[in-house]
Amino acid sequence: MVRLESVFKSFGEFTAVNNVSLAVPAGEFLTLLGPSGCGKTTTLRMIAGFEQPSSGDIFIGNEKVNGVPPYQRDVNTVFQNYALFPHLTVFDNIAFGLKLKKLSQEEISSRVSWALDLVKLSGLEDRRPRQLSGGQQQRVALARAIVCRPRVLLLDEPLGALDLKLRKAMQIELKSLQRQLDMTFIYVTHDQEEALTMSDRIGVMNGGVLDQIDTAATVYEKPKTKFVAEFIGEANLLKARVVDSAAPATWLDLQGLRLPAPYSPEAKSGQDVWLLVRPENIRVLPLNEQDALSEISATSGSAELIGVLQHIVYMGATLKVIVALQDGSKITAARLAGSSVTAIAPGTPVKLIWPTSVGHVIVR
Repeated sequence: MVRLESVFKSFGEFTAVNNVSLAVPAGEFLTLLGPSGCGKTTTLRMIAGFEQPSSGDIFIGNEKVNGVPPYQRDVNTVFQNYALFPHLTVFDNIAFGLKLKKLSQEEISSRVSWALDLVKLSGLEDRRPRQLSGGQQQRVALARAIVCRPRVLLLDEPLGALDLKLRKAMQIELKSLQRQLDMTFIYVTHDQEEALTMSDRIGVMNGGVLDQIDTAATVYEKPKTKFVAEFIGEANLLKARVVDSAAPATWLDLQGLRLPAPYSPEAKSGQDVWLLVRPENIRVLPLNEQDALSEISATSGSAELIGVLQHIVYMGATLKVIVALQDGSKITAARLAGSSVTAIAPGTPVKLIWPTSVGHVIVR
């Protein structure tokens, strides 16, 4: 439905989007995720037609849209500030684009009623934006965008102005709406939780470059770069050197000690790499007398580290357990509230254990 081929966008000497290529199938919910200034909004604006690429091509369907103005593209955009007309009613805000198309009043009324029902605002058509809550205004903006039934809906951080509880509720509703409509959504955000909650795929951008585009699970569990690993969720990244890499395992040297990781075809002997282990995969146990006090003991099925428990932070449903290693670096584990780890006093030596299968080697 949307295709970008080697797209660049420069503003003077600054390159905002650097050689981005991607393809978005019809009916997909794709999120462009990254920090401020990474190029995600500029990419969205080029798809919408508000900006033109410095080089490269953009297609919507089979039509090349370079140079085509926004109103001639079969897309609609929902902005963070909603951009509602304050002097118009909810009905007239939603109907605005339909009136420009010169549809009959009967068709306009039918479509507006359909859109209001879809976003659960039926009965509020005579109100003005100032009489609505932030969440209701956001729904009006959505209804106005979908009522013209575009092939692609572009969303530029539309939940950014909402409070946390409402934002979480709207994430679920947006995904449900997208499935109902079977419409292609391209969503821009810097919020990793939003991306993971709603997306079929996530494209992570960094410095104008698309670092990785894949399913939410793959981007979280098998990030291609250190930046992606750190940006998506909480990450423990252990700096190591490859000792040997041959299926089924890649063996790493961490300050003179060996531990296994899943086989990485990109890892070469002698190469410096990062080992990613997510906090929720790490168990924290008190040391028993029979435990060797070496920094690491390992088998092909599990890896173990020895450290000293520093803090247990209560996070509601979970506990964040912070453990200091011998070299001064820290590892974070996430345990369910009520876990037996609460019986371990700060300052106590502990053992960290994780299955080899959950580690992930990152070479760049």
